[in-house]
Amino acid sequence: MAHLNDPIMAIEDRQGDLTFGVEIEFLTPVIEGSNEDPHPADPRQVFRVSKCDSNNYFWIHDLSCFILKDLQKIPDLTVEGEGEDEYVAPHDNVQVYDHWRLIRDSSVQISTKPGSPGSRFPAYHWDGKEVTSEVLSSTDPDNVRKITEVCRAIRSHRVHLNENTSVHIHVGCGDDGFTLTTVKKVITLLWFADAKLFDLHHPSRLGNLYCRPISEYSRLTEVDHTGILGTVDPEGLDQMAQHFPEIMETMDEGAYRSKYIQLKQMWGSDETFHAPGRTGGNTNTFEFRHMAGSLDPEHILHWAHVCIGIVDFARNTDAPAFREQVSKFLHPPPGYGGVEVLEDLGLAEEAQFFRSKVDSYKREDFKTFKDGDKDVFFVPPM
Repeated sequence: MAHLNDPIMAIEDRQGDLTFGVEIEFLTPVIEGSNEDPHPADPRQVFRVSKCDSNNYFWIHDLSCFILKDLQKIPDLTVEGEGEDEYVAPHDNVQVYDHWRLIRDSSVQISTKPGSPGSRFPAYHWDGKEVTSEVLSSTDPDNVRKITEVCRAIRSHRVHLNENTSVHIHVGCGDDGFTLTTVKKVITLLWFADAKLFDLHHPSRLGNLYCRPISEYSRLTEVDHTGILGTVDPEGLDQMAQHFPEIMETMDEGAYRSKYIQLKQMWGSDETFHAPGRTGGNTNTFEFRHMAGSLDPEHILHWAHVCIGIVDFARNTDAPAFREQVSKFLHPPPGYGGVEVLEDLGLAEEAQFFRSKVDSYKREDFKTFKDGDKDVFFVPPM
């Protein structure tokens, strides 16, 4: 995997299946000492500890083992804890994703302030957890079983989802990676479609610190609006002209001025996509952070198919087809939103699923984040 330290150098990426990975975040409670169980009717055993000492994290490790034992019962699935991690040399934080992992996620927290959902149950202490998958083939039918059984094992415990939990999807092309042109096309699609893709998800994701649109929060937004920074690649600018020539004529003025310069910076440079070095490496995946926390395997799989479909559209479409789609983003018909984007990308089944999902959001109370019935604090077992 030498490409981890190199600029993106793939020559061809249209051959072969895409790969993907999932990251599933959730919150798990413990009860300290002999305090009364706030949910005695819930048959799922809650983990008890003698003391939740902030200076003693043994209880966090024990809680992970408590959850891990059920994940490890899934047939033909290797699930390990953080102590079993392996890394891609010379990195010390680039995982070898050849198995599923249960890890702690300190960014996943619950509020216990007065009036918050967590404040109703002061007997609970909480820890954020995350399950990450092995590298999965996008065409493997066993993905349904794997993700379903992982969700079932997690839901055999009391777990809570809130606005801090999410599902992240990584899409890759195996060890070979993507061409620089595909990378630019994917980013361009997201540049215009990001806001519309948020239409498909729970409203709590809007404004979330960890999933800002790339057109508002990314390296490209830092470009000097007076011109292109760095070395200009004429071939890249020629590609830009092929993929959206009408934008070249209309965007260099008015309201689109900033966006035009930012896109020109991306297409005209070959330095934006270099690997960040030993500390991070280039794992050659696109990460999609739009989705709120969920332990519904159907929901997770449909969103994974959307993310894969976006990357597939970028790597397989020719310049005229790509130009036509970008033009539609610039001049959308009335009512053009996330579902319509999926239909345009050839994702009819996913469009139907998310149309139903969006309708359900409109009928329910957004103030309480939920994955199921709004009156159920814990995600129901499967």
